[in-house]
Amino acid sequence: MAVPHVSCVVDYNGQQTVIPVRAEVDALGGAWHEAGVFSLRATLVAPPRAKPWLLVEVHAKAADGDVRLISSQKTHQPFDTGRIEVVEPRLGRILAYACGAAR
Repeated sequence: MAVPHVSCVVDYNGQQTVIPVRAEVDALGGAWHEAGVFSLRATLVAPPRAKPWLLVEVHAKAADGDVRLISSQKTHQPFDTGRIEVVEPRLGRILAYACGAAR
């Protein structure tokens, strides 16, 4: 099965960045993008002999310096997440992303 090309558009403070997402055999790898206190990780998981799926996680740096997972989304083909907005607790900063098959 051919694995499609997937990308994510990350929007933080009005600045948009396109992140290409490469296929991995498990969910441990992925493309990371840092934006302010946020870290976004996107992985296209394509195990042998199984249907691929997209995992997108957003982490945020807490006031105590700890990094916490604040959003996780798993989607199947066509990997279209729609526009997702993640709000940082307490401070209200927003990171938005939209992922899908690259055109």
